[in-house]
Amino acid sequence: MAFLQLISYALRERLHTEHFAFDEQVEANLQGVNVSLRQVAPKVHFLFGFQDRALEDEFREDLIECSRSRIFMGYGVSIFMILFGPTFQSLMTMDFLLFYSDWRVVLWNVLPVLFALLFLMAGLSFCIYAYMKFSDKRAVLHVTGLAYLLAIVSIGVDFGVGNRQWDAMYGVSSWSVKLVTYHLAPLISLTWLNLPFGMIAELMFAVTLIFLVIIPIVEGLWGLFSSSAIQPIIQEISEEVPEFKDLTLYCNGSLQMPDGRDFVLKNPCEVNIRLILVYPFLIICIIILAANVLGYIGDRDSRRAFTNKKIMRAQKDKLIIAAKLREEFHLHKEDVVLDLFQYF
Repeated sequence: MAFLQLISYALRERLHTEHFAFDEQVEANLQGVNVSLRQVAPKVHFLFGFQDRALEDEFREDLIECSRSRIFMGYGVSIFMILFGPTFQSLMTMDFLLFYSDWRVVLWNVLPVLFALLFLMAGLSFCIYAYMKFSDKRAVLHVTGLAYLLAIVSIGVDFGVGNRQWDAMYGVSSWSVKLVTYHLAPLISLTWLNLPFGMIAELMFAVTLIFLVIIPIVEGLWGLFSSSAIQPIIQEISEEVPEFKDLTLYCNGSLQMPDGRDFVLKNPCEVNIRLILVYPFLIICIIILAANVLGYIGDRDSRRAFTNKKIMRAQKDKLIIAAKLREEFHLHKEDVVLDLFQYF
């Protein structure tokens, strides 16, 4: 949440467009004709939270306290998947790269993953310390957002360097398979961290911009789904898979039917194969969309729970005050009655 947080701090006075006092709002709502505490709800900016910035600070403090186990689990899953995935592979291939390449190639293949791991481990260490020592734990949000953002950038560099390393195993679509199962898999923990929607939206925007726009365009990865790239795949399938030995003739429309009728190609082969190749990319888009939707729903539910908690606290305070007034009245009611008779 690095950039949105900076914007919210810079525009704090402009974003602070409401002063919401729960005790006053509850009292005013209960005196109305249609009594419903559901109407007691502070206004919310789309990405920046409550319009009452002091209330937003209080909400984030409460959210961080309630999300401790989710944050620790998210860090743990991400670190584990990076450690035993990209990091392990990079270290295992380091000797091979040193033998056939120079140290600069080795650094480009090893350092991005190590930096991603370092950022997340540093973020986890800070969060543990903050939960133990800090009274104001909002720093956990800022550090977590920054740690994941830096990790996304580092993973993006690693993907840019080695996006074609799996071509021998998965063919021309290996970059999308490698992206969804290898590079973006550690970020799946963002779906359950229970962070503010603004943070999730910013991180998902960074993922989309880096992995689906910048790197594919710079590396020319979208050209791997063109007709010229698909034709060799059709030829290879025809030669290596016995069940599809006539696939080339079928796709070219020159396959002879047994009864001598003209063959009509109903389903273009290129379209079918292109859909298969693009499917991992579609999974990535669905995951990113789902992460944003889940982030919005989780943020909305967290704010509702926080609002209900504040309403119940305001009602409790009013009940306590009313009980004290009744107790004082019962203790001094004889004096009050005597005073009334004297004035009467």
